[in-house]
Amino acid sequence: MPLFSNRGRELPEAILPIQEAREAKIAMKQRIADSLSTKDNKLKNSDVLLYPTGMSDISHIHDIISLYTTARKRTVAIFGKIHGYECKLYDATQSDLETLEEDLASGLQLWALFTEFPGNPLLGSVDLERIERIYDEYDFLFVVDDTVGTSVNVDVISHCDITDFEERVIKASQNAQHIADILRKHSSVGQVYYPKGSPTQQLHEKYKRPGKGYGYLLSIRFKTPAAAIAFHDALDVAKGPSLGTNFTLGCAYTLFAHYDELEWAEEYGVVKHLVRISVGIENERFLDEVIKTALDAAERANVSSCVTLSLAYVRLIRDDPNDKHKFLAGSSLDISTRLELSIYVFPRGLNRSGGVTGYNPVAHNWKSIFGSTTTSYLTEY
Repeated sequence: MPLFSNRGRELPEAILPIQEAREAKIAMKQRIADSLSTKDNKLKNSDVLLYPTGMSDISHIHDIISLYTTARKRTVAIFGKIHGYECKLYDATQSDLETLEEDLASGLQLWALFTEFPGNPLLGSVDLERIERIYDEYDFLFVVDDTVGTSVNVDVISHCDITDFEERVIKASQNAQHIADILRKHSSVGQVYYPKGSPTQQLHEKYKRPGKGYGYLLSIRFKTPAAAIAFHDALDVAKGPSLGTNFTLGCAYTLFAHYDELEWAEEYGVVKHLVRISVGIENERFLDEVIKTALDAAERANVSSCVTLSLAYVRLIRDDPNDKHKFLAGSSLDISTRLELSIYVFPRGLNRSGGVTGYNPVAHNWKSIFGSTTTSYLTEY
């Protein structure tokens, strides 16, 4: 029995031109050249280079840069991460752009600056106009990877695939935006990373093609690890670290990409239990069912984990009554002088009069990460 079923998908049959590989490659290069050409700058298919992977592409760009520079040592600046090269990593915020400018003014020499647009997996958008002004002044190459945005949705570096590429990207983008809207309304979700609704949406809009979508990729940070795990495991789609397929792919992104450097990744907002979804071109009804089932599992996990936490907290307080201030309920509370009234953890769905005693926490306006005004959470445990 397969681990993940593929029921409900309505996908076009993929016919791979295995016997005509050479002709197919030439045709693909010509389509890319046509999409990049302007009235004053006509490209030939020989101007287009194809590589089997993104990292292979970046590696060859690095090698070409090294052949055409006279400096003995220069640095590659990256809004993201490149494996295997000496580089300086910047985040994609305005303050990090200021840091980049300060470093350049202090003598930093760059070969090139690489960035994604938008980024993967947090889908933020960097200020490309500002970077353009910087590289004009300090003379380095600026490389933009629009794999996630694609040339259909954003007008940065045109790229084309096969004849129905645009239609498929539009459909996948519509599906992704629909899913993002559903996820943002759910109580177990802490944050949805998607260009529409992102804090950097206004930067993305500068380069977004009119009437096009916001891309097919989104990431989710849940309020609890238990909810993230339950959602991922119940998400009935293919699982894997790739993206851009006709079918929907889910993955525990950080565990795949940064397993040996989880703390480092979290410093940049890529939390351990981040779930990333590359949305495909399935029908909306199927995707609604898949997402609802996974969110229901996340909801149940939230309640279960909260019940466990409540019981553990009661035991700790009773076993060590003199250490009551180590385990506080809530984030800014006037703790009761009576020990038995000092803790209240109400999992969603339980009776408001439940908990440790019959004490009513409503009068104290206790807040909770679980959403109810009558609940509280532990700041230490």
